[in-house]
Amino acid sequence: MNILTMDDHDVVRTGLMQVLALTFPGSGVFEANGLEQACAVLQANDIDIVLVDLSLKGESGLDLLTYSEKHNLECKFIVVSMHDTEPYVSRALSAGALGYLSKHSLTEELEAAIQQVLNERLYISRDVVENTKHMQRHQEQTGFSSLTEKELEVFRLLALGHAVKHVAKELPIATATAHVHRRNILTKLELNSNFDLTKLAFSLGLITPEDLYC
Repeated sequence: MNILTMDDHDVVRTGLMQVLALTFPGSGVFEANGLEQACAVLQANDIDIVLVDLSLKGESGLDLLTYSEKHNLECKFIVVSMHDTEPYVSRALSAGALGYLSKHSLTEELEAAIQQVLNERLYISRDVVENTKHMQRHQEQTGFSSLTEKELEVFRLLALGHAVKHVAKELPIATATAHVHRRNILTKLELNSNFDLTKLAFSLGLITPEDLYC
C-alpha cells in the first residue's frame, strides 16, 4: 500500500509520516507540502490513500480531489482538518472524500480510518459526528416516514458508510437502481449527502457508533 500525506506544516507532516510508517510497516509513505508536489507524486506513483489537509497556504486540499478525478486516478481520499463542523465535512464528502478525520483525534483513529476507506466505506471521526449529528427530530421523522421498504434498506447501508456499488451488491440490485434510490431518499428527506444520512440515522437511533466503526 502507498500513502501520500499532504500538509503545509512540516512538523505535522513529519509526525504523520512517522505514525504511518509504524502503523503500516512495509507501506510506501510519500509527502507533499502543497498541490504542485502532491500532483507530481500522484503522477509518478500508484497511490492508494491520500491524507490531505483541508486548508493550505493559498490553496484548498479539495483541489487535489478535483485533480484526481480529472485524471481518473484510483486513489481514495481522507481529509484531515482542524475544522469539525458540518459545512467543512459536507464540502469534503461532496468533493469525493471517503474519510474525514479531525486532527484532535488523528493518531487514535488513523488506522481504522484508512482500513475502512480502503474497503470503500465512509469514515468520519467520532468527535466530528458528535458535533454535527443533532437535527430537528420533527423534520427528520416527517420525511423518514415516506420512505419505501427498499429505500429504508438503501438508507441504512448508505448511513453506515457503504458506497453505492456495495449497496447494489448487498441487496442485490443494479447499481443504477441504487443510485436512483439514493437520489429519491435525499430528495424525500431534504438532505444533501451521505453524511447527512449518517447524522439522521444516529439521531433516530437506527445506527450506533459501534455500527459505524465496526
